[in-house]
Amino acid sequence: MVYLLTYDGYMKEEKLQEICPSAILFMQCGLKDCVLEFRRFYETAMPTLEVGDEIVPAVIWKLEESDLKNIEAIYPNEIYQKTNWNLKTEKGVLDVTVFLMRETPFAFPKEKEVEAMERRMRNTALITAVWKMLWTGQKTGRKHMALYTQEQIDKANQTNLEEFLQQKGEHLRKTGSESVLIYKDSTGEHDSISVRRNRWYDHKNMRGGYPLKFMQEFYGMNFRTAMKELLHGEEPELGRKKNAEQDKAKEKEENAVKNDVNPFENKMEKSEFILPEKDNNMKRLFAYLLKTRFLDKDVVRSFVEQKILYQEKEHGNIVFVRTDKDGVSKSACKKSTAEQAKGFRMTVVGSDCRYGFCWRGDSSKLYVFEAAIDLISFITLRNDEWKADSFLALDGLSPKPLLQFLEDQKNIQEIFICLDYDAAGIEACDKLNDILIEKGYDGEKIKRKYPLYKDWNEQLKAEHGVEAILPQSHPKKIAYNVAVRKLGILNANTESPYMKWRKQEYEKSGRSFYLEQIKRDFKQAEKLVKKGDDDTKPLLASILRMADLSICLMYEVKGKDSLPELTMYQTTIQELEKAYKPYLDKARMDRRIQEMKEEMEHFKTLAVQDKPSLFSTI
Repeated sequence: MVYLLTYDGYMKEEKLQEICPSAILFMQCGLKDCVLEFRRFYETAMPTLEVGDEIVPAVIWKLEESDLKNIEAIYPNEIYQKTNWNLKTEKGVLDVTVFLMRETPFAFPKEKEVEAMERRMRNTALITAVWKMLWTGQKTGRKHMALYTQEQIDKANQTNLEEFLQQKGEHLRKTGSESVLIYKDSTGEHDSISVRRNRWYDHKNMRGGYPLKFMQEFYGMNFRTAMKELLHGEEPELGRKKNAEQDKAKEKEENAVKNDVNPFENKMEKSEFILPEKDNNMKRLFAYLLKTRFLDKDVVRSFVEQKILYQEKEHGNIVFVRTDKDGVSKSACKKSTAEQAKGFRMTVVGSDCRYGFCWRGDSSKLYVFEAAIDLISFITLRNDEWKADSFLALDGLSPKPLLQFLEDQKNIQEIFICLDYDAAGIEACDKLNDILIEKGYDGEKIKRKYPLYKDWNEQLKAEHGVEAILPQSHPKKIAYNVAVRKLGILNANTESPYMKWRKQEYEKSGRSFYLEQIKRDFKQAEKLVKKGDDDTKPLLASILRMADLSICLMYEVKGKDSLPELTMYQTTIQELEKAYKPYLDKARMDRRIQEMKEEMEHFKTLAVQDKPSLFSTI
């Protein structure tokens, strides 16, 4: 169990329990020497705690740690910072989690104490009265910017995303009870995002949520713009004068929300899983897989004989069946054999996505792929006795089928990750590797196999003289490698004015020079980013210098004094380059800036850990 402190509308039990069902009211209290302020954040304003001379009403909750993950729905990471306080209360010292707005001077209760408030009517009335003043903007001499209410946020997140996207002209393809969003970017056409009513999930990047988050991530909108778009121009209610008619409308809306399905609960009805009817022949299946995809006939026949590959009767689609360890069908995917329907793929209604298309062998080796076609292509390319090994297609990049397979197949010791050679595949490979190590698998026995082209079927096409899609490096890895090379060249020229200056300043001030100069460059970079000049050379110079000095500080603190300085430097940047994982490098710019500030505070103690910290944020 963990403790959570709230000082806003989520002091109400029924409100918090909508998001965190396990939440139990532990204590009503007042935070000494604080004041509650509304602060501007981009185009909106949110409440936050600051140093003051008042007692701010608050509530401490006791809840399951797993429920903390749901708090993002209330306190989005781009606006709030999660922190922990050790609070001295009448019930002892509590380690409480609290969310405070970013980029503002926030308060810490004086002497780490809170004033306990007994659960009596007068104190409940005090909290209610204070919040009535704050939310309606009636406090004397204080004006607040209008805010969206939680009810409006809930309403936005209840938007039917499928209908909304169709109205915006987006291309959606219906697949059973859900839709697939077809979109294009600089890397080509994609169909990795599934949409079902007010929920979405990006299988490639393994993230999802509700409409508000979709608008922010897919369209790059800020919070206020996304809200206005989803509510069709509806203005914020908080801070505006309300009349009796508006109050009545709000009450009606509250009742509607209470009676409706909670948007934060995952109560998706489960349809019955029924395999499509099998055709009496498989001519189209063999013609497509052998002539268009160049798969080996005997390999394809092996899967057909296992009854996990067949031709559908109604449309002649290929059906890939996913089974459990006992051979029971749990899931299936249909793929078109028609050239004009290129890319058509549909998951059969009621499928259990924990199971993937697979071949279960008796050996200790498992080969993991994105798609069933890639799996069979790889076996075709091997051209050997393959049946003793195990093969699994994830039908995307979710780790669920892999984890379920390993749970069922205890004989697996060696895992070969054979995902596509593109940005999404590179990220997923790193993520799967980390998940497996976390689960206790030996990192030395988790290996990456790269196709010579974008995927294994493209490689098979190339071997048959057909033009194939080339492998695609990750743009972030390319940029990281370029930065590492620049730093290596910079340090190799020991007679340059910069290197002489760095050495001279270090001899004067020691380690503190690195940290103080990083702080100066950081402030300069912040100013240049806000200024937004077309000339980016000064900004790039500041960033490169910060990276260089961060590395100097890292190897200095690690204390590899027995090695020459240049060797220590080169070794450190090589370690960082090897450790870099793009899937972990997803933070928004404001979050990166905050992390760098935290790291600089951390470096004051010179407690540097063996991980790429400051440099990984550049």
